[in-house]
Amino acid sequence: ANANEIINVSLKDVSADKLGGKYASGSAAGSVFGAVAATSSVYGKSTVDQTLTITSAGVAETVTIDSGSSATDAASQINASDTSVFAEAVSEVDINIGAATSGTLTIGEHEIGVSGSNADIAAKLSDLGYDAKVSGGVVQLNVSGVDGISLSVAGGAGTFDVRGGTTAIADGTTSTATSKIEFSGNNSFTVGAGGEITGAVTESAADSMVDKIDISTQAGSQKALSIIDSAISSIDEQRADLCAVQTQFY
Repeated sequence: ANANEIINVSLKDVSADKLGGKYASGSAAGSVFGAVAATSSVYGKSTVDQTLTITSAGVAETVTIDSGSSATDAASQINASDTSVFAEAVSEVDINIGAATSGTLTIGEHEIGVSGSNADIAAKLSDLGYDAKVSGGVVQLNVSGVDGISLSVAGGAGTFDVRGGTTAIADGTTSTATSKIEFSGNNSFTVGAGGEITGAVTESAADSMVDKIDISTQAGSQKALSIIDSAISSIDEQRADLCAVQTQFY
């Protein structure tokens, strides 16, 4: 009955520079999360219950962060909520100690002895799998999924602070940077200021394609997962369209 019928088939471009999706990410330090304590070895925790309002794709959700929560606890509570925005505890610190200074760097619960030049320290951290490099005369260290990073020094002084800061660390003391909360999602989103937890965050989603994936850092790897998920969804949609066309031949 359908003899000589014309069936139109169209295929989308599935090149690496055409496959992907929207992605947005951002963070802002709160009064506790994302802050540095110059003479403390304890990661900061929330001191009261705090409610965040997270809006994505026009849908607002409220998430209550319990008193006594660490940065990773807070991220877990956000991810267990109904919001489509993902949260992760992230530490981005700058380290600069003299070549004669020795120290102990604690990343989460992992203690690492550090000494030598900044290049030596960055190389050691990189060998251990951390995202570390020398830039602007300091060691830039980026770590996710931890409550914070602390540094104890002996035999000299230096600086230890969140990215871009230059807070001094004195000989024989310990400084601690508590992780901030980084938010990400496939749609534009806003996060209302949450006191100790986070500052206000407003991010617009932009195209992110497979050909631009960079998994050399933890943050890049997390972003890559989102982009690949979107790419797979696009391919699945095209396969479904082709299957619908194929059924017309029977």
